[in-house]
Amino acid sequence: MSPPPSAWLRAEGLDVMALPTRAQGLSLHLAPGSSSGYKGVWLSGKKSKPFMAVAGVGKASRSLGKYASAVDAAVAYAKHLADPRDALAWKELCASRRVAQREEEAARRREELAAAARRRGRAVEAAGEALVLSGSNKTGYQGVQLDERKKSKRYRVEVEVKGVKVSLGRFETAVDGAVAYARHHKEQLRKEAKLDAKRRRVAGA
Repeated sequence: MSPPPSAWLRAEGLDVMALPTRAQGLSLHLAPGSSSGYKGVWLSGKKSKPFMAVAGVGKASRSLGKYASAVDAAVAYAKHLADPRDALAWKELCASRRVAQREEEAARRREELAAAARRRGRAVEAAGEALVLSGSNKTGYQGVQLDERKKSKRYRVEVEVKGVKVSLGRFETAVDGAVAYARHHKEQLRKEAKLDAKRRRVAGA
């Protein structure tokens, strides 16, 4: 008698025996008693990458990475059994694919916000900067808040640095504040890219 399906399989309305058994030219290893339906694949508890591929058991186990789908994780496990080097390459490919998906989603969201800003007559660029738009505050700009108690310089800009809120100052207009925020944001991205490049160099050394 087969073990009962996991809570995740029941919630998704899936039958373990109906799960894909092949992908990327490999046979995937079904495990009816596991939380995911696949051997070596566990639920990670992460929203963006809810599945974790694991090789070995107990103290000898090690992670093969977290994945967006159970099938991707099952492929990682199958590749590890065939050749651990293939599993590492697959993990990197899935990670880059997820980054590309996030970038596409972010670009689509930016376009939606820009279109909404133009309909409202708001600037999307100023002083040579692409302003960081927001759909969740009154000003329409990320980090720019309207202080209605003030008669002058009613727009304040705050950013979060290592969990601490830091003021970038007060401004006469929302656009001026948005320019300050955009410049700070661009500098932070530059620093992160530089740090990421350094990490890759160290990892490749």
